[in-house]
Amino acid sequence: MRPILLPLIVTTLLTTQSYAAETTIEGRWQCSDKSVDGALHINLNFRADGQLDTRLELVFEEDGLEIRGVVQTRSTYELLSSGILKDKTTQKELISLTADGYDIKNHPDAKELRVYLLAEDDTPTNVVDLTKNKMVLTSNGETISCNRTRG
Repeated sequence: MRPILLPLIVTTLLTTQSYAAETTIEGRWQCSDKSVDGALHINLNFRADGQLDTRLELVFEEDGLEIRGVVQTRSTYELLSSGILKDKTTQKELISLTADGYDIKNHPDAKELRVYLLAEDDTPTNVVDLTKNKMVLTSNGETISCNRTRG
């Protein structure tokens, strides 16, 4: 009886560990949210060392102009058992900001938008669904869907 029980226990442990590894938040994710106001594309890289690298691309229309902004952020993160994703920004940079293709990153009229894009956001993010290849986040009443990527 003992030889049969040991493989069953090992198989159960490996299956449990495999399932846990598949549902970890660690790895690369592509997220998007398209609305009437514009589009938001986010690349997330949750690293095993507790670092989160984020690239956010925002596109919207304002006064007939197409506004595009790119922000890169590095944070520390922790996913709590309650599903709350806590993160603390350690670096944030506005990579680009354009209006109809023209660079407005340093334009005085874009100051308010720069401040908004670089502002700290302490709003909690909830991970409401996490599977091997999909993740759903909610924050401020907004829902963002993410897909795991390779590489």
